[in-house]
Amino acid sequence: MPQHDVVIIGGGPAGLTAAMYLCRAAVGATVYRTPSPPSQIILTTMLENYPGIDSIDGFSFVEALSAQARKFGADIVEKAVAGVQKAENGFIVSLEDGEAVSARAVIVASGSRPRTLGVPGEKEFTGRGVSYCGTCDGVFFRGKNVLVVGGGDTAADDGILLSRLASHVYLVHRRDRMRADPSLARKFLSAKNVEPLWEHAVEAVRGGDAVSSVAVKNLKTGDTRDIAVDGVFVFAGGEPNTDMIKHLVETDEAGYVVTDQRMASSQRGVFAAGDCRKKAWRQVVTACGDGAEAAYSVQRYIEALEGRSYPGRGLA
Repeated sequence: MPQHDVVIIGGGPAGLTAAMYLCRAAVGATVYRTPSPPSQIILTTMLENYPGIDSIDGFSFVEALSAQARKFGADIVEKAVAGVQKAENGFIVSLEDGEAVSARAVIVASGSRPRTLGVPGEKEFTGRGVSYCGTCDGVFFRGKNVLVVGGGDTAADDGILLSRLASHVYLVHRRDRMRADPSLARKFLSAKNVEPLWEHAVEAVRGGDAVSSVAVKNLKTGDTRDIAVDGVFVFAGGEPNTDMIKHLVETDEAGYVVTDQRMASSQRGVFAAGDCRKKAWRQVVTACGDGAEAAYSVQRYIEALEGRSYPGRGLA
């Protein structure tokens, strides 16, 4: 069985930052990530709020982080992790292809996945008009009418792209304003072909071979009406990718890993970073910070295992 110092689950900003910091500290780091997409940030059209970078698309950002981590010696493997089990001298990490590897410590940086609405027709029309990624599928709705659901950064960011492609964009949001970054929200809502429907919710998605309309409900009056659209883009937040680790560590009611300020979970030797961790704010810059903190904590943890702890520095 292949043996690693540290296995990092997830190849987004948190995981790649952790790998870079560990390798710079001469601690071996192997990143296991899903082949496509390895991180939700890849689906971002343009990243404009990362310090020191004027603007960059999400794919290029992850590619740059990957190259930087590899330069310092990180091993990045395009395989998904199926599960993690405690072992006598660390952990056994099972991969989806049936392979298993051992690790002295684990950093869970597996991010999150899009949350569904759970309304009639959503599942049936997924891939036939219902999408969770404007960057991926927006081009198929050029010159057509689409409906965006959500009020966060992703809704605004992908909404901007969709406003450039679609003929008309309806925004359905349960609140009376977007919670997205104000600059993103202003840019999206200022487009002439964007029509916000505040305090509305999607009741059902309808159609034949593909989406043809969406039933929306006015939450103040209770009135429901059908809106003719060709596409529905759902941006209702995320759910953590923590199924492989939930049996080992404490999670909150939504499944996010509970950690202390040093990214340590309830299971000694398991750390978490980025969007899979319980935290107040999920941004690329905070994910990178989490990754660096987790790497430093793991470094101290391994030093303690080997009896090399520096006096007074304490343990993670």
